[in-house]
Amino acid sequence: MLQAEEKTSVWYRTYVLFILLLVCISNLATRYQPSFLITIPVLECEEVCKGIEITNPVCLWKTPDTPATELTREEQCRQCRSQPAMPPLIWQGAMPRQPPTPELPPVDKEAMVLQIEQKKLSVRKALPATALQTDGDHRPWRRRSAQAQEESQADDAPDMRHIDTISGFYNMADGACLWYWQYGLLIGYGFALVYAAGSLPAGLLCDRYRRSGILALSLFVWSICTSMQALAKKIWLLLVWRALIGLSQGFGYAASNSLLLDYFASNEKQRDVAWALLTMVGPQLGVGCASFSIVFAEGLGWRWIVLLTGGLGILLSGVVLATVKEPPRTEWSAPCTMAVVTEELWAAFEKSRVPQLLILAVSAKMLASFSLTSFLPIWFARGNLHGYTNDAYAFWNALAVSLAGLLSVSLGSVLGQTWSRVDVCAPCYVGMLGALLSLPLLALMLLTQWFRTSLLCYFAMLVLGEAWFGPTMGLLQKAVRKSVAGQATSMMLGIATLAGNLGPAIIGILDPGGVNIGIHLLWICSAAQVLAFLSFYWIYREITVDPVSVTLGLSQDKP
Repeated sequence: MLQAEEKTSVWYRTYVLFILLLVCISNLATRYQPSFLITIPVLECEEVCKGIEITNPVCLWKTPDTPATELTREEQCRQCRSQPAMPPLIWQGAMPRQPPTPELPPVDKEAMVLQIEQKKLSVRKALPATALQTDGDHRPWRRRSAQAQEESQADDAPDMRHIDTISGFYNMADGACLWYWQYGLLIGYGFALVYAAGSLPAGLLCDRYRRSGILALSLFVWSICTSMQALAKKIWLLLVWRALIGLSQGFGYAASNSLLLDYFASNEKQRDVAWALLTMVGPQLGVGCASFSIVFAEGLGWRWIVLLTGGLGILLSGVVLATVKEPPRTEWSAPCTMAVVTEELWAAFEKSRVPQLLILAVSAKMLASFSLTSFLPIWFARGNLHGYTNDAYAFWNALAVSLAGLLSVSLGSVLGQTWSRVDVCAPCYVGMLGALLSLPLLALMLLTQWFRTSLLCYFAMLVLGEAWFGPTMGLLQKAVRKSVAGQATSMMLGIATLAGNLGPAIIGILDPGGVNIGIHLLWICSAAQVLAFLSFYWIYREITVDPVSVTLGLSQDKP
């Protein structure tokens, strides 16, 4: 094994780690991109929609026959957001038609009279009811000749049902006619179920076929599906593409981990650092990159953003296929039946409960993490916090999440290695402290009225609360036989991912459509942190009673 690894230089292994890190970033960026794309407001309607909460997709709203003077502020906001977008060059909704800013009371009476006269004129000319109107807008850049206007109205009228609204151009929820509970399904089990389903056969394929090819193919598939989301007009089509993304990412995750473990199998410290970068820093960088979707979608629209994101992934898949070699297999990725790994994790309780309790602890931590990652951008967008802007959130959230990922890995590594030398229960202490410290930070983050304070608490919670990962993975590897440690780790993370997505699904169902979503984030994430604390405490008690339960990984496997 050592001779096989020495054939690959340290520079090439570093390059492979960098490529795998990029794949991980692409994985998480495409997974959580909808969390940011459904928060984008309509720039042209900011004044009239300020302080208005829209609780259902604008695509379902029909313009009332009520005179403009009798419209409520909410109806005025919906009317502005539901105006049609400019016919595009590539697909419907690629360029917005800048709408006239709806006028708030007092009403311009002369404009209203002119508007009525224009409507009468349109009726006499037998133009379709859905034809675009200038609505009395006398701005020079909107003036057109009568003949050109009639031709445009005649051409646009039959296809108005298929043209994006001005809100649907910016916002994925309006563009795909997405309800809040449907978003919870889309970001939660609509993704997680097929992700878990793909993880099961992925291990078998990685045991038999070239893993770099499996990784490149899965990356190519989820990138294609990411781009195809740009064509979604209804929830069912968006759900299909999301399911295919989850299925392909299940294969990619297994192949990526297997490659990493084999490239760094001979050096335990290098393997732990590489594993931490791929499993902790990479996801945080991916979420940070996804937050920049807000900035780019304000200029290009959400459809262009998912198209370009998928295009970058397609290019990266070609790099993986052309440059990442298949490494020799080591004991970390040696073919192993599912029954053997399952037996290790679900052993009789009288033998050891540590693996089972670790699954419970990791599931609780992931439930809190997935819930915040999926719905915190929505809460910030609705919260009206002092100092909040879309661009400020996109930048500072990306910086906070990325930097917190690096610091949490460093903190967990230092605590795990130094503390574990004197006490085998050190991973339990790190997990318990992280869960306890997360509770006040979580409450302050969701209850404050200041954007900077809230984001600072989120940053501190990520650094302190996520330092558990490295020590916990090390504890699992000590609790199972060395020959199945890699497979057991992948299986545990797969189970925890499936359980953790229960949080986004619940919040999506309970989402009231306003700032009260913060209350649901608070109680669900707090309950998850309490469960994580109890799980780590039970692990501590189990190790204290039976220290041998965490020494299997230190001994040699029986022949």
